Amino acid sequence: IESSENDFYYIPSDSLPDNYFNSSNAKIVNTDYPTKLNIGFSKKIDLQKLVVCDISVGFDNSFMNKQKWRFALGYEFGSQKFPLRCGFSYGGYDGKSIGVGFGYNFGGYSMDFGLNYKGSYSYGSSTGYDIGLDFYWMKI
Repeated sequence: IESSENDFYYIPSDSLPDNYFNSSNAKIVNTDYPTKLNIGFSKKIDLQKLVVCDISVGFDNSFMNKQKWRFALGYEFGSQKFPLRCGFSYGGYDGKSIGVGFGYNFGGYSMDFGLNYKGSYSYGSSTGYDIGLDFYWMKI
C-alpha cells in the first residue's frame, strides 16, 4: 500500500508467510485505534430529497488521512429509481473539492457513479479527480 508521502506500509495478514516482505523496505503498520473519526448526520426532506453533512479528522497522515479537519455537505435529489447527487468539501487531504454523481436502481440491484474534482471548486483549476463506480444488491 502506498500513501501520498511515498511511504510503503505493510499490514500483517494471517494468510501471508512471515517472511513474505523481508526483502522490501516496508514499514509495519499496527493500529490499535481508529485512524479516522467521522461525525455526520442526514435529513430526509421527502422521498426524493436528502441532505447529508459530515465532519471528519484523521489521527495520522497515512492511508488518505490527514491530521486536518474536513467538512462535507451533500444533497441527493431525483427519483428513487434515478437519484442525482452533488456536494462539496473543505479541508482534509485535498483542501477543497466538489463532486457530482448519480445512481440507477433496477430490480434488487443498484449502480452508482461519482466524479470528484480535487483541490478546487471548479473544473479548470482542479488538481486532480476521483472516479467511483459501485454495483450492489439491495435486499428489498
